[in-house]
Amino acid sequence: MIGFLKKRIIKSIRRKMVDTALPAFRKNKKLDNLKHNFSQINSLGEKNSDKKFYVIRINYGGGLFSIVLYVLSEIRYAESINAIPIVDMEYFISKYNEDKRIKKTYNSWEYYFKSISTFNLHEVYESKNVIINSGIPDKKMPRDWKSDPEIFNKFFSKYIKIRPEFYKISEKFYDKNFKNKKVLAVHFRGKGMYNTPGHPFTPTPKQIFSKVDEYLKRDFDKIFLVTAQQNYLDLFKKRYGNKVVYFNSFRTNTTKAFHFKNARLNHRYKMGRDILVEMLVLSKMKTLICSRSNVSQLASLISDNKEFEIYEIWNGFNTNNIILGLFLWDLKRILPEFLGGFKNKI
Repeated sequence: MIGFLKKRIIKSIRRKMVDTALPAFRKNKKLDNLKHNFSQINSLGEKNSDKKFYVIRINYGGGLFSIVLYVLSEIRYAESINAIPIVDMEYFISKYNEDKRIKKTYNSWEYYFKSISTFNLHEVYESKNVIINSGIPDKKMPRDWKSDPEIFNKFFSKYIKIRPEFYKISEKFYDKNFKNKKVLAVHFRGKGMYNTPGHPFTPTPKQIFSKVDEYLKRDFDKIFLVTAQQNYLDLFKKRYGNKVVYFNSFRTNTTKAFHFKNARLNHRYKMGRDILVEMLVLSKMKTLICSRSNVSQLASLISDNKEFEIYEIWNGFNTNNIILGLFLWDLKRILPEFLGGFKNKI
């Protein structure tokens, strides 16, 4: 009985923590009651009997670049078993899915990236040999981009083709705001990462401001701020005035940004668009202050700037205990350093 109650409590906490409210998704009768694991081969038709397909689905609430990292780790596995990988975020949806076509597709992967396969889902789901993965990260997936360099070096350029319109948006924004200017970039993760078990702790405002103040002595003209939290943007504007430049992305002080479906047309799609454009702009910078994240790491990896300087504020990892993890960031923020609190000077 105690075990049952514990599971129910943890499930309730997870539901409140994770920003995964999803639209109604498209049904495919062929996919009902299939075995979604790494070894079960499903026969869904007679096509392509000489081929084996590996369908990559998403079954967790990760952000866009966590999803990209996950997809690439699954592609690596697919190649190891001589299977053809394909991403299905149409019938197995992510939190970025709209309930209508975007860019002529229901597959939210293809909102942002070109398909990784020359085969389409309709053809795959009429094929003889189809494996559908679990959709949940496991030991195959690295913790972040830099912990497993092969993921980026071998697979990123081969499979990840960002749609050209996002490059155009980022270049237009950069040219309008930063051309011929010395810019300090700051990626300040918000409330959504305060209490996520097993994730790196985000910096406190005091830590961020301490490092930004130090860097501004180098005479930067502008600060490019990337944050999903509205009050962090407000704090930056109050402290640094018109030095602060930011993309017009959606911000909130809650952990439920995806729940604001009526905030704007195609809100879920735009949540992915915004962070993709911001990452591309970050990649054009020379100096970045951040905490550890897939956004900042990928920006540095795709940057053409060989002198890209990144200062990572490191506070360690949150506990994997889901209940303790809810409170640990707030506790460490108020505790003095000698009692296990975060460092004030970094």
